[in-house]
Amino acid sequence: MVPVNPESFSKPLQVDTNDPGTSIKGYLSLLLCKLCTSTYIMLSHIC
Repeated sequence: MVPVNPESFSKPLQVDTNDPGTSIKGYLSLLLCKLCTSTYIMLSHIC
């Protein structure tokens, strides 16, 4: 378990490229966020 850096919350787009686990996790979370947002917009337009 890696301790969470408070600065990472203020800069969510800045990913530590030296740590592949962090960059992959950040990329997946960003992708999931976009996916959820687009899905929510699609569903709200349908309903």
